[in-house]
Amino acid sequence: MKSKKLSEIADIIMGQSPSSSSYNLQGQGLPFFQGKADFGDLYPRQEYFVQNRRKLLKLETF
Repeated sequence: MKSKKLSEIADIIMGQSPSSSSYNLQGQGLPFFQGKADFGDLYPRQEYFVQNRRKLLKLETF
C-alpha cells in the first residue's frame, strides 16, 4: 500500500467544537477527539463523547 499525504486525498475544513455541555463520559453519541492529548502512540483514546456534533468525517475506501 502506498502512503499519501491527507491533503492529497481529502479537503480539510476546520470546524468549531460543539458546546462543552454536549460532552459526556458515558459513551452516549459519537467519540469526540479534542486534539493531541487524545492521541497515543498508536491509537486514539476514546474518553469524551458528544451528542450534538457540528461536523462529521465520512471515510471512503478506494
